[in-house]
Amino acid sequence: WTLEALIRFWTAVVLRAPTALSQALADSLEGRDPTYPRVEASPEAFFQRCRNLRPAFFAEVFQRFTDRLVARVPPRYAAEMAPVRERFAAIVIFDGSGLTAIAHRLKLLWNERAVVLPGCMLAVYDVGQGLCRHLSFSAHAAANELPRATAALATLPRDTLVLGDRLYGTAAFFAALTAHQCWGVIRRNRVLHLRKLERLRKRRLQGGLLEDWRVSA
Repeated sequence: WTLEALIRFWTAVVLRAPTALSQALADSLEGRDPTYPRVEASPEAFFQRCRNLRPAFFAEVFQRFTDRLVARVPPRYAAEMAPVRERFAAIVIFDGSGLTAIAHRLKLLWNERAVVLPGCMLAVYDVGQGLCRHLSFSAHAAANELPRATAALATLPRDTLVLGDRLYGTAAFFAALTAHQCWGVIRRNRVLHLRKLERLRKRRLQGGLLEDWRVSA
C-alpha cells in the first residue's frame, strides 16, 4: 500500500461511500470497480498501513479532491435553485453535529463500556455541487461551533451565500460574513434584538404575507 494507492483508494471511497471498508477492499482486490486501485494485499495489511497515518492525511485527501472537483465541474445539483445560484459565487449550508450518536458504530468501541466523548464536526455543504466542500473535526465534544464556522468562511469565495440555523443568528457572525464579503440567510435567533427601520416591500406568497425589512440588530 503505497501513498499513491492509498490516495486513489480514499478518493474512490469519497465518491462511492461504501457500506463498509471491507467491501471496498474486496471490490479493489477483485477489480469490480475500476475507481479502486488493484492492490494485491490482505485487508489486514491495509488497516495496518492506515494505523500509522495521521488523521490529517485523510482530511487532506478529501479536501484536495473536493477543491479540484468544485473548480472543474459546473454546478448542476438542485436545478430549481439555479436562478438564485446565478446571483452568487456559490450557495452553501453550514451544519454542525455531535458524534455521540455514532460513537459505538466504530468497531474500536464495540466492547468499550465507558462513556465516550467522540467530539463534533462542522460540515459546509455546496447546494450547487451537491457535495460537502469542507469538513472540520474537533475532539472537544462541547466545542463552540461559531469559531469553527467563522474560520470556515475563509475557505469560501467572495459573494457566497451562506445558509444557517439559529445558532448563526448573531451580530458577530454577520460581521464575519461582511468581512469575508459573503452573504447570509439565517434563521432568526431571539437573543438578537432587531429594531425595524424601513419596510422595503411586502407581498402575498403561498397563502402568507412576506415582508422585507431593513433592521438594526
